[in-house]
Amino acid sequence: MNHSQFDLYNDIHKAIRSMLFDFAALAGRSNFDEEKVLSEVQASFEFLAGVIVEHTHHETTFVHPLIAALTSESVSKLDSEHEEHAAELVSLGRELAALSATTADVVRLGNDFYHRFCKWTGEFLIHMNEEETVIMPALQAAHSDEELIAVSVQLRAAIEPERMGMYLSKMIPAINGAECTAMFQGMKMGAPPEVFEGTLQLAERVLTRPAFARLSGSLAH
Repeated sequence: MNHSQFDLYNDIHKAIRSMLFDFAALAGRSNFDEEKVLSEVQASFEFLAGVIVEHTHHETTFVHPLIAALTSESVSKLDSEHEEHAAELVSLGRELAALSATTADVVRLGNDFYHRFCKWTGEFLIHMNEEETVIMPALQAAHSDEELIAVSVQLRAAIEPERMGMYLSKMIPAINGAECTAMFQGMKMGAPPEVFEGTLQLAERVLTRPAFARLSGSLAH
């Protein structure tokens, strides 16, 4: 069996990194003593936390059984880290929500939240990097492209179409041109024409004009 080149983590992890960095920048520049601004930060955090919790659930459900078949020690470590990250996200959410009822030192407390979130982000980045550089090569060595693609199809089928559109809106601008072309070439071959066309329209909205021109040109060949 030839080793797979298919990567289960790449596209979604790039999207999550982009979202983490965007939120860190938002929290870093926000005036937490302004009610409207605080509400926007809280809403952005709630959305981000929801995406991360959902993503880790998808990994646990669809990817971790493959890892467990190779090494129970690695999957136990990943499961434990997922639980720790989720618990810390809940704690961060409570800390941010509590700022709405705070009148004194809200700017300082908001900055404390920012630093704590950045620390959590650093830990989560290390976790994702291990999945990408240690776990994924092991899975690729043990499975064919067809086997890993089948897992990806199962995972995506478990996501509601509207929610999938949200994920794609984050993934498409976060990956490079070659990766974007590969995504759309696979979609062109395997998805219904209306799904392909709808996603291409989404790409036109979320990509820069040069990036979309590159994608369109690559799909025309």
